Amino acid sequence: ACALLSDQTIKCWGLNTNAQMGDPAYDPGTTTYVGSPVVAGTSMTGVTSIVAGRSSHICVTKTDNGVYCWGFNDFGMLGNGLPVANYVFPSVAVTGLTSISTMSLGAHHSCAKMSDGTLRCWGQNIYGQLGDGSFTNRPLIIQPPITGVSSIAMGDDHSCAVFPDNTVKCWGYN
Repeated sequence: ACALLSDQTIKCWGLNTNAQMGDPAYDPGTTTYVGSPVVAGTSMTGVTSIVAGRSSHICVTKTDNGVYCWGFNDFGMLGNGLPVANYVFPSVAVTGLTSISTMSLGAHHSCAKMSDGTLRCWGQNIYGQLGDGSFTNRPLIIQPPITGVSSIAMGDDHSCAVFPDNTVKCWGYN
């Protein structure tokens, strides 16, 4: 779990099996339980929101409208174009995003809703959870966006969006 404090400090606690603490002092790949909140992402400034994924990664939005992620990148869910399994700290910028409205993370995929209502997703796609009509993992945002989205929510292996007419559409693992 992580929290964004009023001074823009990020604190995380819990397991650190995938470098979620965002602090090199906590060895990635261990199951060392951190019972008290510790400062994470110490090089972060201008953070406006934080979203924790289900099992392996964390992303923040910043005042520059960028998205930055850290943790385990086994399916490219950090969005930096590297599909290889590796632990990432400090954070990396997600390539190709501007004007972020909100974010949601699944277990191994990530999605961002842009201020114009488009939805962009990346990462694991073995169940079609990215919504691009394929089952190909995407370490970069290259698929056409889903448009007209009001709000989003991600589960482990599925994605859902609410549209302006209050309809809900979901895709991925059922």
